[in-house]
Amino acid sequence: MQAIREYAVVRNGQLVLNLPEYFEQSEEQRRCGTMNKEAKMIEVTVKVPEYVSDIVSETGQALYVEALNEVAGKRLSHTRKRLDDLMIRIAGYELRHGRTYSEFSRNLPDTAEAHEDWAEWSYLNAVSGKLADKIRKLEMITGR
Repeated sequence: MQAIREYAVVRNGQLVLNLPEYFEQSEEQRRCGTMNKEAKMIEVTVKVPEYVSDIVSETGQALYVEALNEVAGKRLSHTRKRLDDLMIRIAGYELRHGRTYSEFSRNLPDTAEAHEDWAEWSYLNAVSGKLADKIRKLEMITGR
């Protein structure tokens, strides 16, 4: 994956990021980490207060890129930790029921406990999928 530096330019004192819409790619491309060379691009502009414009003009693109990299790196670390915690909880359900979520869902026992477990397990799977997508996006920004 390419780091954010490859997409950043400064125009008129504003950082402009031209990022590919990576997540419009197919599931196969996401899994393999390949990007369509013809991916649509979006433009993101960051505005800063006028009173720091002298610093911005001195440091230009590097200031914005490093700040974005720093924030994205911290979010990446935090998001990975959250995903790890969820995966431990998911593994607990798999261990308790002796099967994967999809197997459990197909043959859901008709008990209140099973339905409660299924609801929680469903939620954990949905959230873990969203966190995995967020991690892929943050990795794209940081190049990690």
